[in-house]
Amino acid sequence: MKQARLYKRVLAYLVDMVVINIVIVSPFKPVINKIISTSDLYQIYSFLLNNPSQTMSLIKISITIAILSLFYWSILEFKLKQTIGKMLFQIYVTTQNKKLTFSQCLIRNLTKTFFIILLIDSITIIGKKQRISEMISKTYVEE
Repeated sequence: MKQARLYKRVLAYLVDMVVINIVIVSPFKPVINKIISTSDLYQIYSFLLNNPSQTMSLIKISITIAILSLFYWSILEFKLKQTIGKMLFQIYVTTQNKKLTFSQCLIRNLTKTFFIILLIDSITIIGKKQRISEMISKTYVEE
């Protein structure tokens, strides 16, 4: 078992984020742009405070994007042991158990839906070559 190198994992993640942006996020962009027509954070904040229905719409869109992204990673890893990014860098997910389960894939990918939580989850990756969620799900990324 040869654990995947960090640079391959990071690049595979970035490729997956591009795929998710194109396939999952892009269809929602017209709606998001219709709700938020500025890039000024203060104006966005003020707008959302004064428009609770629009705020609720953005929350629903964000939750939908997070769930679809989670399923992108989990389903591909469960079925193929790889996402598109992992395929490009020839790395794959494996498990301590005999067979990788969908629940293991779901657990290992939960933190990917929130960037800050993913950073916290990734603290151990340099020393142990595993994220905390991978330790919990008993999974590895190998070359």
